[in-house]
Amino acid sequence: MELESARNALELGAKATAFREVVVFPNGRGVSIIRHQYSYGGKAGLFEVAVLDSKGEIDYSTPVCGDVLGWQTVDEVLDAMKRVHDLPAEGEGLAVEGTIQGEIAE
Repeated sequence: MELESARNALELGAKATAFREVVVFPNGRGVSIIRHQYSYGGKAGLFEVAVLDSKGEIDYSTPVCGDVLGWQTVDEVLDAMKRVHDLPAEGEGLAVEGTIQGEIAE
């Protein structure tokens, strides 16, 4: 889905009672975009976005976000889509950020 097509769909979706779209990118990753009365920001016409792995499951380990993104405007959804599009395919060197606590046994 090209960004301009996505923008048009999202602008229509912001006015609809409910909206759901799943977009999969060439890297195998995707986004799930929803808006309904129970989604984060849905009652305000805003969207909720989840990053998906290559199996279609929510991926909480990307640099894009560590959870779903709620209360997203059309421009914020498009930005998240671009960031997911630009991620490497799974297993291709995506760095995991975090800290290790405790000792490592040898």
